Amino acid sequence: MKKILVWSVVLMIIFPVKHLLAWEGMPMPKLHVEGRYLKDSTGHIVNLHGFAQTYSPWFNEQNTQWNNYDVQACLTYNQQIIDDILTAGWEMNFVRLHMDPYWSNTPGCTGRYEGEECFSETRFVKYLDEVFVPMAEYAVSKGLYVVMRPPGLLPKTLKLVAFTRNTC
Repeated sequence: MKKILVWSVVLMIIFPVKHLLAWEGMPMPKLHVEGRYLKDSTGHIVNLHGFAQTYSPWFNEQNTQWNNYDVQACLTYNQQIIDDILTAGWEMNFVRLHMDPYWSNTPGCTGRYEGEECFSETRFVKYLDEVFVPMAEYAVSKGLYVVMRPPGLLPKTLKLVAFTRNTC
């Protein structure tokens, strides 16, 4: 099922539709997977077109915009990026939110960048509440669906959450 969803998203990006309608505050129907398609509650196929964000100071202009686990600066910078993209007229209806291990790894731990050996469930839960959920809610408030990409190899006990206006 997971592979089908991943391939569906890839195919939707490769074969875009010509016109999207999305706006701030628009009602966003819940989506479900049917076969290889994402569909709304009326059975219409929904194609996602969007962009990816990662919340690491390195990937946010190489530590020039914020650093040192500054949650408010991270939120301010990345919310402005969403605003700028939408103001520029890009026809987007989803954002891929990368839950960067910068927030969930134990500081100073040496290991693979996204390996389990540095993963801290305590840090993950803390920054899920302080960074990832607020960014998802902000994107949803702008009429965007959110696809959350977890850090590397998450322990199997953690569950992912789908965000839409109806579930936040």
